[in-house]
Amino acid sequence: MRISSQREPILERAVQLASVHGLNGLTIGSLAEDVGLSKGGISAHFKSKTALQLEVVNSASDLMTLHVIAPIQSKPAGLTRLKAFDASWWKYFENRVFAGGCFFTNAILELDDLEDDEVAVAVRHQYQRLISYLEAQTKIAKQQAEIHADINVASFVLEFMALRFGAIVYRSLGIQNGVPMARKAVKALIARASV
Repeated sequence: MRISSQREPILERAVQLASVHGLNGLTIGSLAEDVGLSKGGISAHFKSKTALQLEVVNSASDLMTLHVIAPIQSKPAGLTRLKAFDASWWKYFENRVFAGGCFFTNAILELDDLEDDEVAVAVRHQYQRLISYLEAQTKIAKQQAEIHADINVASFVLEFMALRFGAIVYRSLGIQNGVPMARKAVKALIARASV
């Protein structure tokens, strides 16, 4: 197998390892051991731990976009797309696209412990992109009079995302009805906001 053809499978494996062990737990050495290459073999693709971590963050973003955002882009912007996002996100979460759960929730909780500010900035950037996307759809829903005019966009998105955080925590604790409760609560949130 040529070096260029090895890179993508190695990166895919690195993303899954980071989702389980955290970005700091992902090193050239740990990845080399996992995929059965030498450290030099990994370094031929990723020149440093930071370069590897940055590639993993970008690749994880692409994977989440593929599973959550891309399938809903044909839906009308606004409330319809917010509802579609809700369904798409739960499918992504329950299908365990990432072996360790929601990659970016894990990564955002790891920020204080990340050794490299550049990696922390990249994680924040990707999460902010998601929040901005949801805020944009909520603003469109307001403009189209699909949700009440007095809805605070930032507060709505905070609740919309917080219920997902709760579901992740409850699943981690083995609380069986946590995910269904969170899904029901998101639907209630949307119903209360809707005109």
